[in-house]
Amino acid sequence: EGDQETHFQKLQSLIQKALELDENDLECNRILCELNKLFEDFEQSEFYGKKAYDMNSNDPRVVCAYGELLVLTNRADEGTDLLIKAYELDPVGMGASNADKRLGDVMFGAYVKVDFQQCLEYDKKIGKKQPIAWAAKIASLSALSQTQEKEAELSKFAAAYPEIILGEEIDKLHFQDSSVKQNMKDLVD
Repeated sequence: EGDQETHFQKLQSLIQKALELDENDLECNRILCELNKLFEDFEQSEFYGKKAYDMNSNDPRVVCAYGELLVLTNRADEGTDLLIKAYELDPVGMGASNADKRLGDVMFGAYVKVDFQQCLEYDKKIGKKQPIAWAAKIASLSALSQTQEKEAELSKFAAAYPEIILGEEIDKLHFQDSSVKQNMKDLVD
């Protein structure tokens, strides 16, 4: 983890230099939003994310980054709306081969905002779920007391990702309020 922080600091320093040349560089602001979110500096992440969003509220990468931040910082309604907007603007996303990442983001946001039905509706559109999308679906089923469906999804997840422990994936999430993470873990267990 120390190595990761060193790389983060180097990268942050390089991006700060670029911002000195042009403080309105959309990419620099977007990347700093993502990096600060990763290291749980939510205030700085929001500063750069909002700035990038204000510069171009129709860039799906910016909309997605800012939406994810809002979901993680107790503003899941607004964040999920932005994640849906990012999906509508560019369903596949740069570097992706399908819409599964964007759909998984919406599922996660819907779960966090306690709209379990919306999470399950977006699940119907997704092809291959990543672990956090699985966690959102399973936690939603659990919250809705759909025990049989939850158990079936846990089995499907274990078959799809035999080497991954869902609780450990949830632990990797960077929520501002740790109780949201714990609640999700409790629902998935």
